[in-house]
Amino acid sequence: MREIAQIARVAGVRTVVDAVSSFGVEELDPAAWGIDLLACSSNKCLSGLPGAAFVLVSPAGAQRAAEVPPRSVYLDLQAYLRSAASGSVPFTPAIPALAALDAALDELLEEGFEPRAARYRYRCDVLDAELDRLDLEQLVAAPHRSLTVRSLRLPTGVEYPELHDRLKRDGYVIYAGQGSLATEIFRVCCMGAIEPEALVGFAARLEAALAAFEVPA
Repeated sequence: MREIAQIARVAGVRTVVDAVSSFGVEELDPAAWGIDLLACSSNKCLSGLPGAAFVLVSPAGAQRAAEVPPRSVYLDLQAYLRSAASGSVPFTPAIPALAALDAALDELLEEGFEPRAARYRYRCDVLDAELDRLDLEQLVAAPHRSLTVRSLRLPTGVEYPELHDRLKRDGYVIYAGQGSLATEIFRVCCMGAIEPEALVGFAARLEAALAAFEVPA
């Protein structure tokens, strides 16, 4: 991301980053890297309540937002920037979600970014070891994996809907791939208040669910 953003900056191209599943855990330095618009969420890695989103905007990103005619009433970024300049918002905000976000940010500052990232890294190590034990193929090579999400290829003969339903009955929820990968992979996340023991328990139920499929020889 850092290399792409720096190349874009030299070319005069604005860079937009989806950090919904990474903000608060992954290393991000929008100003130094040249990121112009960084979209984030109040929940996930920040562990606040769902229901609020925010965007970090560079001066160049704000200028670009002013140049683009709004296509939506509620998603008019320039309207939010104008209101923010006067210390307000254009619409009534989701107060409970924003109050929880404020508390979640305090917790992040208290814990420290590095300790939180280390906690997530340990979870991923536990999860990766279990997934390797089950001989599941990961879509992303180890050096490039995130600290929050794992994408796994569905074994031959395993259908996502049935695998999802079996795991949900056992108290675990997985997610399908997106776009053309919807029928090829499933995703596992370890965000929020999840202990390593829960990841080991998930792997055990995943092993049992996969074993129930009739895999062709």
